[in-house]
Amino acid sequence: MKYITLLFFCLPSLLWSQQQGIEVFSEKTDTAINFYVRSPFYCHYTVEVRYEVFENMTSSVSLPASFAIEPLAKRQFILSVKQKPEARSWKYKFQYRFDQGNLLNAQHDNAYAYLLPYKSVRAHKLVQGYFGKFSHFDTHALDFEMPEGTEIVAAREGVVTAVKEDSKEGGASQEFIDKGNYIMVYHSDGTFGSYYHLKEKGVLVEEGQHVKRGDVIGLSGNTGWSSAPHLHFEVLLPSTETKRTVPTQFLLSNGKSETLQEGRSY
Repeated sequence: MKYITLLFFCLPSLLWSQQQGIEVFSEKTDTAINFYVRSPFYCHYTVEVRYEVFENMTSSVSLPASFAIEPLAKRQFILSVKQKPEARSWKYKFQYRFDQGNLLNAQHDNAYAYLLPYKSVRAHKLVQGYFGKFSHFDTHALDFEMPEGTEIVAAREGVVTAVKEDSKEGGASQEFIDKGNYIMVYHSDGTFGSYYHLKEKGVLVEEGQHVKRGDVIGLSGNTGWSSAPHLHFEVLLPSTETKRTVPTQFLLSNGKSETLQEGRSY
């Protein structure tokens, strides 16, 4: 008899919002039981497998172990188990933990020069920078002041993994944090670009769509935890802990790549 436990850990961060949908399934052969994963998501996921019960059996890998699941995986093999030849009875029980992104080798490309994440005829003030005093206490996030409806562009090429555009609510308190409209873009180095506070019906791309650097992807707004119209932009690395943001360089009109400074306009 076998027992399988699926454990899903949902962390308080936009990056970790997608947890349902990944399926672990098994196929029995004459000599073993093979385990596979299928995923409906457009980015990598990481699955950690642990023994809870494992008696009179052998495994193809030593556990605990982690595996990077490919985007849109249909039947990705992760491990196999089989009964010991001399055993008369056997049983096993696994626990699975899923985390969004590839925790095994994602590493931000610090040399990459991002575009400013908006298309506009005028500069916009960076009203809150890294580790800001209002809501960026422990994060590398940027808030650009701008009128609602400003065109938002992909600061970096990638694939759209998640969108939300059905909210019209916003306010200057944390009770609105889940009301923000957003776009998430998965980058080639395993990081995610987050574009937040978009206007209602302000998403101009679809999940699974590949976007190029500079493509218009949405319209700015004032939804979510927001005291005035602006765009919140950040780049995140996969993590098993709370969200992990990274500092970024931006390509400016003078041809130089720089870290943006709070209070300046760009």
